[in-house]
Amino acid sequence: MEYLHNLWAVLSDLAFWLLFGCFVSGLIHVFIPQAWLQKHLAGSGLLSVIKAVFVGVPMPLCSCGVIPAALGLKKKGAGTGSSMGFLISTPQTGVDSIFVSASMLSWPFALFKLASAFLLGIIGGLISNRIGDEEAECPQMEEVTHSHGGKLLSIYEFAVNDLLYMVWRWLVVGILISAAITTWMPPDLLADWSSYSLPLTLLAVLLFSLPLYVCATSSVPIAAALVDAGMPISAALVFLMAGPATNVATIGAVYKGFGVKHLLNYLLTIIIGSLILAYSFEFLLAGVEVKHVGHMHHVESYAVYALLFFFALFIVKDVRSYFVRNRKPKCIAEIKEYRLIVGGLSCQGCVKKLLTALEAIESVQKVTVDLEKGRVNLMGQAGLEGKFKDSIEKIGFELKESIN
Repeated sequence: MEYLHNLWAVLSDLAFWLLFGCFVSGLIHVFIPQAWLQKHLAGSGLLSVIKAVFVGVPMPLCSCGVIPAALGLKKKGAGTGSSMGFLISTPQTGVDSIFVSASMLSWPFALFKLASAFLLGIIGGLISNRIGDEEAECPQMEEVTHSHGGKLLSIYEFAVNDLLYMVWRWLVVGILISAAITTWMPPDLLADWSSYSLPLTLLAVLLFSLPLYVCATSSVPIAAALVDAGMPISAALVFLMAGPATNVATIGAVYKGFGVKHLLNYLLTIIIGSLILAYSFEFLLAGVEVKHVGHMHHVESYAVYALLFFFALFIVKDVRSYFVRNRKPKCIAEIKEYRLIVGGLSCQGCVKKLLTALEAIESVQKVTVDLEKGRVNLMGQAGLEGKFKDSIEKIGFELKESIN
């Protein structure tokens, strides 16, 4: 019973600001053209890096989504420094993450975290400009177009079916862990963390964060629960900066897209920068109290119900997709292999969206997607080319080629 009470408390702190942040992200996505972004990010000067970071900081992209986005900017003319600044700053924060951090860890913390992401992005971008270009593989990226009717529907599609759907599993894990920490972690287990050497504490949190795959939003409830249990709030800053920006997959993608020197710059900027900024936070704002904002009980309750409703829809969607993927064909003789080239894929969220659309077609099975090359392999009955084209274009992508 106590766990359920704490679970509801975490959801109440999180839900309204998460949904509000997703809505604002949808507005940004719909009303700021991608062509405008690319136009202002070319060049290798300080101004282009600042613009790239300024664009990246509010964007709600986790590390899986920011890699192809940054490579796409670089391929379409953005400077290496601009692309690296975007790559460093974007996964650390986002509109949704800012509001959730403010709700669960206070506005001073959220604003300091925002400024930290901005600063590290500029520093890393300027260093990459000094390094120059390396021989690295940078795949061609296609601009994602949306065929949804009406801007309001497009905002909903991006905010809920793209952004929230992409991170909902990690959010659920973060919420469950947060409630478990609050319920079962002994109060005195972390109470004496502040008596340890601060460098040792920060290094331990850093080592824990580096290989971890968390997004900027879903990591906040875990950090808040640890802080409530006694972890220094400056250590939470390290966790929330290093965790979302670094993991094994991201490290490999940065190496492949930018080269070893830029990878070292990427890692050292985040590692050294997060430690220095955590010390700075400890010096400037050590007395900040973790105080949840909101106190809009009716609004919070409605937001929790709305968030749980979306989670339920996503569960149904995933279960249906699983059974469709594993269904048996009615007639083995009619099944053939298709190879498609799809334009507009930019992140794992796009891949999931494409898989769901294709697997919903009757007789389709064994769908695999190569995100980097835009290739799709699947099995299905003969004569499905028209259905493939309709389904792919309906969700905003382009069927460039069908190889039977």
